[in-house]
Amino acid sequence: MPNKDNILIEMQKLSDAAPAGFALAFHIQYTRPTFLFQTYPAAWISEYSEKGMVMSDPTVHWGFENDGFKRWSDLADQDSIGVLTQAATYGLAFGVTCAYGRDESRSMCSFARTDREFTDDECVALLGCVQSLHDATLGLETLDGPLLKALQELGVIVSQPGG
Repeated sequence: MPNKDNILIEMQKLSDAAPAGFALAFHIQYTRPTFLFQTYPAAWISEYSEKGMVMSDPTVHWGFENDGFKRWSDLADQDSIGVLTQAATYGLAFGVTCAYGRDESRSMCSFARTDREFTDDECVALLGCVQSLHDATLGLETLDGPLLKALQELGVIVSQPGG
């Protein structure tokens, strides 16, 4: 059984490491994640959703096809509609996407900063957290009340089945 305390610890690490926010999609089946955790600015989440940017987002395309991490600056030439440029207007100027998958599911997560690129060591640490969270949430159907409340207190918007 997954240790739910570990989920909270890893999420705190990610909040500290990505001061401009993050979006974490765990256990994607087809195009829908079981869990989606977000701390990006609400206005950006709204614009991204309303404009259906997920279909053209180069970070998402990369995440479905790769494991590991990739800085957003390395994906700029694949950004046909300017998703990354628009994200920067909301303070998401520098970012990295981490992707991890197993046969039964795939997870991808993006992290942002306003001030500088993520270092290689930071990217490796973020990927490690993603792998830990992927494994910790595998097999969970929903997050319970106390954990959900603790995540919300961290400023995390949680989307999950039935939620």
